[in-house]
Amino acid sequence: MRKSPKTIITDQDGSISDAIKLEMPTTKHSYCIWHITSKFSCWFTTLLRDRYQDWCSEFYKLYKITDPEDFEHQWNIMVDNFNLQSNKHVLGL
Repeated sequence: MRKSPKTIITDQDGSISDAIKLEMPTTKHSYCIWHITSKFSCWFTTLLRDRYQDWCSEFYKLYKITDPEDFEHQWNIMVDNFNLQSNKHVLGL
């Protein structure tokens, strides 16, 4: 490539994230929503138990927010409501 892309979407692979930071520092790196949501059941079913479906429902409401500041605000509220402030998967997102 002669020029780095403006945005790149990948799965949550640490090696890929590190390579993008190093080789394409001006590129915005985002995680693929499909890969994220496909891992929800193994990440949160046991942890949240009967609240798991509520978590999914709230997440998909956030997914529709287009304003970054509004999303960040609502995300923090949701994480607090489900007491996931120190969850490694939530912190990774």
